[in-house]
Amino acid sequence: MADSWNFFRHNLHWLIATIVGFILLFYGADKTRLFLYMLPAVIVVTTKIIEPILYHSKVRVYHWIALSLLLHYYVGYHFTPMDSSVEFLNRMIPVYASGQPLPNFIRIGAVSLIWIGLTACLRPFGHRTNTPYSPESS
Repeated sequence: MADSWNFFRHNLHWLIATIVGFILLFYGADKTRLFLYMLPAVIVVTTKIIEPILYHSKVRVYHWIALSLLLHYYVGYHFTPMDSSVEFLNRMIPVYASGQPLPNFIRIGAVSLIWIGLTACLRPFGHRTNTPYSPESS
């Protein structure tokens, strides 16, 4: 959290982009697509925060990244085909599903708990020092 705040202090335009994206996330007819306004800021901030970690990383960091990507693909149903638009809505956008969204939310919550547990076990980032961001490093 401190790393992201330091980055935002030196790069106010990304802070403004994040705030605008956050506001747009909660207004509008198609809220799932509105996250796209915040996505560039999320990617840039995340990349800036994990850059020093990857530079001085151990093998377990790469295992953690691979595990995170696999779980992401599992949650996003990239391993199973979809036959219809109704099936797409039921799987990918549970809020607009014709059936009950609760099973999908339980599935996503279970995968999230597994990811949190494996992150705690792997401890991919260990203890690291705070790296302040300067305008020159942007």
